Amino acid sequence: MSSKLKFGLFVAVMLCFSLIIGTTVTSAEQNKSGEVKSFRASPEQLNIIKELWGTNISKGEYLENVFPEALKGLPEDVLKQLYNIPMVWPNPNSQLPEETMVPAGSENEVTPRDTWVVELKSTLNKTTNPTVLNFKSSNTVKYPSASSLVPFMDVTSYLWRKDSLIGGTDAVLVDSAMDAGYNVSSVEAVGIYICDYLGYYKTQGCHNAVFPPGHTPPGYTNVWTESSWQKAQP
Repeated sequence: MSSKLKFGLFVAVMLCFSLIIGTTVTSAEQNKSGEVKSFRASPEQLNIIKELWGTNISKGEYLENVFPEALKGLPEDVLKQLYNIPMVWPNPNSQLPEETMVPAGSENEVTPRDTWVVELKSTLNKTTNPTVLNFKSSNTVKYPSASSLVPFMDVTSYLWRKDSLIGGTDAVLVDSAMDAGYNVSSVEAVGIYICDYLGYYKTQGCHNAVFPPGHTPPGYTNVWTESSWQKAQP
């Protein structure tokens, strides 16, 4: 084989190799590690949430109907898990903890670093402007370190309003936000709401996550937290 032919074959092989590597990188970039997607419900999406509330659907179906962009780019195993998780709908008049810790241990635990702890929390705060409310629900890895990455986490925050704390008056859903992250250490669904109606308001948060392989439990689903009711007016 001539030297020119050998050189030509070498160039052709290297071009093919570079194309393969380029394709692999492009594909991997579709699921960026550490990417967090944030959503705020539009009036139309808020109406869909109200229609879905209390129905027998999965977490995946909920996202598909309300925040479909949250499903894009997720690995197949995470998607499958989301469609196997049933939605749980708490009563907005219930009394849930504002904050809780979710632990998970490795099946082959040999060091403390095999244990995971995630803090789940929901808050509602007034700003210096009494008509403006900040509502937030969050998942935050506390252990083994604040920078430890969870394969998938999401949190949805719901803001409720009711006319009175006396009796069984119905609560009305007035706003919602969501955060979803792939290989992240925290997510937080945050919203700023301008009160247009005198009443009592509170935040409820729905928390979900998938722990690294080999941990028990493998994750947590439909863990709810909530703030206390606060009076606000326009």
